[in-house]
Amino acid sequence: MKIVHISEAFGGGIIDFIFHLTSELKNHQHTIIYTNRFESIGYIKKRFDENVRFVEWNQAQREINLFNDITAAYHLYRLLKNIDYD
Repeated sequence: MKIVHISEAFGGGIIDFIFHLTSELKNHQHTIIYTNRFESIGYIKKRFDENVRFVEWNQAQREINLFNDITAAYHLYRLLKNIDYD
């Protein structure tokens, strides 16, 4: 099975939750769509197994803004359209 996880707030407890989820479901292929709030996310990626792929979602923001939220939703739609998932 191919699973997609989407997280705008990719930090703290979310990282741990997704890490444990992907570790328990090793027989599946995982794609994580995330917003990078860190200077370097490389150390986080190293924790995950090879069955996990990362896709950065640059348009998502924490602050509520109608125009930016619509733009982010459109870009998320385009990302999902190009990813093969179940």
